[in-house]
Amino acid sequence: MERALGRRLIVIIRSDRYYVEKVEDYWGYIVLKDISMRIKYCGKLLGSGGQGDLEIIYRDGGWVATYQ
Repeated sequence: MERALGRRLIVIIRSDRYYVEKVEDYWGYIVLKDISMRIKYCGKLLGSGGQGDLEIIYRDGGWVATYQ
């Protein structure tokens, strides 16, 4: 539906406004500092190197988190 409208839902969070609490290899929490919110993730976070800006995209009926 987003493609039909030509829009995508994207949230970008600066690298100093979140941190990742890794519980096990394939799940943990993304903690947003400003609003005291913990978001559980399953799977691997996409990205390489150190922690950069977090990009959360709604795609194919689910949310995908990557860091740049």
